[in-house]
Amino acid sequence: MEDNVSLLGKVVCNIYGNDVRYGLVESEEMKGKWKYCKVKWADDQLYVDSMEHLKKLRNGKDYTRHMYRVDELKLVNIDRQIKKLRMLKSEKVNGKLEKADGVD
Repeated sequence: MEDNVSLLGKVVCNIYGNDVRYGLVESEEMKGKWKYCKVKWADDQLYVDSMEHLKKLRNGKDYTRHMYRVDELKLVNIDRQIKKLRMLKSEKVNGKLEKADGVD
């Protein structure tokens, strides 16, 4: 992603452990040469619970991330993601994996 491109309102993802987090960029700001984004994550209870657990283990220190550097985020084409996931689900049920039409 280029720093001069606005990500406001764009759908992005981030990997936390084995979970793919999806969200919408709510705000962005420059810090030095890097752009940082605040993201409103969808169905993010796994992350929230993990941060609460970590807080208990670390004497109350909060490690929750509120801003993400743009290189930690990937733009998401929702329709393309859904199509690929449906293809994988279907192929898993049928016991084979083949390239679906229109999916790279």
